[in-house]
Amino acid sequence: MFRRVGVWTLASVSLLAILFLITRTHHHKYNHQLAARADSVAAQAGCTSIQSPPDKGRDHVSGPITYDQQPPTSGPHNPAPLNAGVYNSPQPENHMVHSLEHGAIEIYYVTSGADALPQGVVGQLQTIAQGRKVIMTPAPEPLDPASVGGKTFPTSVAFAAWDRLRQCPSTITADQADVIARGFINEFTDGDNAPEAGRPI
Repeated sequence: MFRRVGVWTLASVSLLAILFLITRTHHHKYNHQLAARADSVAAQAGCTSIQSPPDKGRDHVSGPITYDQQPPTSGPHNPAPLNAGVYNSPQPENHMVHSLEHGAIEIYYVTSGADALPQGVVGQLQTIAQGRKVIMTPAPEPLDPASVGGKTFPTSVAFAAWDRLRQCPSTITADQADVIARGFINEFTDGDNAPEAGRPI
């Protein structure tokens, strides 16, 4: 009898492990056609391909943090993540990075100057961001190069996930931004690249 119980216990544990791996790998309905279309539209719009910046770690730090990449896609961060939502003013990057660790997407855009994202594009992206695991926020402006490791924000709009980044110029249209944003959100929300994907923000 004990042997039978042991076999059933082992089988149950194995089944749970398999289910965990399946749900971890297939965290959401990945749309390959949308991803391919987003890549094509991004190329037409003059955006970068999806980049994989070096991982900067994920230690919890309560004090101020200086990031050498804009926007940051990994690195030490505040213990409290930033809630998803559309923000009208720049938000603390050290909280946003924690949200990326939990599988969130960030849309980061310039609001003034020659590289400002047109209002029509901003409005379209705000519509897409609502109700999703997405943080949309203006980039800090004016960016102080000394505060970001000597670098300024290098683009008009960036789509960021943990260790993933796509950047686009101010000439992007609302229709292009729509496809690109939906493709990025589809591909990386709670993606396998995020160390704590699936956790709330």
